[in-house]
Amino acid sequence: MAAAKGPLMLPKNFRLGNGQVINSIGLGLWKVDKNNTERVVSDALDLGYRHIDGAFAYGNSDKVGAALTKSRIDRKNLWLTTKNWNSFWDPSLVKASAEQELESFGTNYLDLLLLHWPVAFANPDKVLDKMPVKQEGKQLPVIDREAMEKLEQTWEAMEGLVKEGKVRSLGISNFSAGKTENLLKFAKEKPLVNQVEINLHCSQPDLVKFNEENGILTQAYSPLGSDTKQASYSKEPLIQELSKKANVSPTQLILAWHLKRGINPLPRSMNKEHLKENLDAVNVQLPQDVFDALQEESAKTPANRVVNPSKAWQTDIFSDEK
Repeated sequence: MAAAKGPLMLPKNFRLGNGQVINSIGLGLWKVDKNNTERVVSDALDLGYRHIDGAFAYGNSDKVGAALTKSRIDRKNLWLTTKNWNSFWDPSLVKASAEQELESFGTNYLDLLLLHWPVAFANPDKVLDKMPVKQEGKQLPVIDREAMEKLEQTWEAMEGLVKEGKVRSLGISNFSAGKTENLLKFAKEKPLVNQVEINLHCSQPDLVKFNEENGILTQAYSPLGSDTKQASYSKEPLIQELSKKANVSPTQLILAWHLKRGINPLPRSMNKEHLKENLDAVNVQLPQDVFDALQEESAKTPANRVVNPSKAWQTDIFSDEK
């Protein structure tokens, strides 16, 4: 008689292609307003988070740095990520913006630098003006097609930061398989991470498979459906049923599903109890049949995006065309 199958094991961390080890659940800081950032990061660090996912465009990096300084946690035990914003594809601005993030975080190196979007904005003044992610009024960004055709130069500038020891790993964000293939043709420092929207109704199985086949870790932002969909997703009858079967919360169920898929989720919360709930998802005892049911459900709507600025930016961000 075959032995009964036990619960699926979930990873506590992931190893990147260069040997660097990244915590399996990180703290996402998108939409964490500046007034709350220091408190949220401090709460997360107190609970045991060591993986912080920031970005220049979030506008809260200095508050992250304040929390890190107060924590007195040894830098070698932290994983700090930031992202090069769309306005800073010019090679000189790639370096300047990264150095500004280093100063804001209060560190001399970044663990991971991502190219935030496969989209460049025109920046005629060539200065580090903190351009908001949300455009004011009806003013739309001007897409810099010429800069996008020179992605190789932007990437070379990012590679230069690795050579200088200011960045340890490079990656991309919101890149389709086709756009990633284009980058891989010339990248000397391979992108080791692709951070994209992945949640129950935007599961992106083909992209996850492509990333895995190319040694790229898939990270999930809005892993629970972002603030606009999280509540409704967690209340779906199947999720309620499966979470009861696994004896976990709907949030932990979905985060465990990500982890078992080999995905690095970056949930966000400003509530300390919810932060703990998210982090504890690594300890979920996930039954195989529950995982299989989630896979089946997610396959029904593989690309129902919550985050898609293609219309506002007047470009098809997620196409495979470079």
